This record gives sequence, C-alpha cells and structure tokens, in this order.
Amino acid sequence: MEKLRFNYYRRLEIGFIVSLLIFIFIFFAWQRRAGEITPLPVYKAPGLRLVQIPQTRQKLFRRPKPAKPVIPVASDEPDVLHEVEIEYPETTQSLPGLNSGAPLDAEDLPYLPRQVLEFLPGGCNDQIHGVVELLLLIDKRGRVKKHKIISTSIHSQACLKSVIAAAYKSRWEVVTLPTGKVEYWIKKVYRFGDSGKR
Repeated sequence: MEKLRFNYYRRLEIGFIVSLLIFIFIFFAWQRRAGEITPLPVYKAPGLRLVQIPQTRQKLFRRPKPAKPVIPVASDEPDVLHEVEIEYPETTQSLPGLNSGAPLDAEDLPYLPRQVLEFLPGGCNDQIHGVVELLLLIDKRGRVKKHKIISTSIHSQACLKSVIAAAYKSRWEVVTLPTGKVEYWIKKVYRFGDSGKR
C-alpha cells in the first residue's frame, strides 16, 4: 500500500516538473519571437507646393421666363368672343332725372348700392326703444350730402342727433352709369331695443 502511495507521489512530482519546464520553454520562445518583430516602415511626409489659380470671370446666364401655360378648355361652341363690351340696359337711359343731373332713387338704379362704412350712434343708451328711418342723399363721392327724417319712434332728441351724426359719418358705394357718376337717395333704418341698433 505504501509502495503505491510512493509511486503516486513520485509520478505527481514528475508531472509537475515536466509541465513547469514546458511553461518555461514557451515563455522564452515567446520572448525571442517578440524580439524578432520587424519595425514599421517610415514614410516621408508629402511636400506641399502652392500653385496660384488664375482668376476667372463667369458669364451671368439668365434663364428666359417660362411661357404661360395654356390650359385647354372644352367648349361646345367653337367660336368664342374674347372682347365683349358690357352695355347697360336701355332702362338706364330713360331714368327720370338722369340727363338733368337730379338725384335718383335707389330703387331706380340698376343695382342697390351697399354701405361701405357704418358708424353706430353713441349717444343712445340701452333704455331707448324704437326705430329711426332716414332718407339719405349720397353724393358722387359716396358721402352723405343731405338727410330727411321719414319717421321716428324714439323720444330722445339727443339720441336722434347722435343717429343723424352717425349717418353723416357713414360711406356708401359710388354709383357710375354710362353718363358718369350720379347722386342718389337711399333709405337707412336704425333700430333700438331688443333687436339691437343698426
């Protein structure tokens, strides 16, 4: 039994020594291999040479404007008139007062002129109720030239003066007929109360 144990320890020592020798051999062989590494090649830095570039002149090239696109439109009639003069109806020539220069009624005009600028009366409080109907004479510049009170149901003179002042500040559309600009009478209504004022 002791002989087997002795042989076991003996083989263990021999194996340890052999493995240590192998590691030492590898270590020295690796050191020698590291000493044989070839150095990296040294490259010379490239030389820089300045070359003066001559100045050049560029010609400005302007592109021509693109042509307007032509969009074909399908039409049942092959002949289409491009220049058509719009003529007023013959009724405008026979309006009363047209040739005499007298003011016209708004109902007699070819269209109803619209109000361009409106001012609201400022001297009327919320307790005033009623309607003020005015007839305004509009001059050739669209300004109020004269007024007539058709009817009024408010009992405040201050509010009525404020309504008339607001009417004179308003501006109306200028009416131009074939004979030129004309003056016209138009009706303006101001309402106070539940429906508001205008």
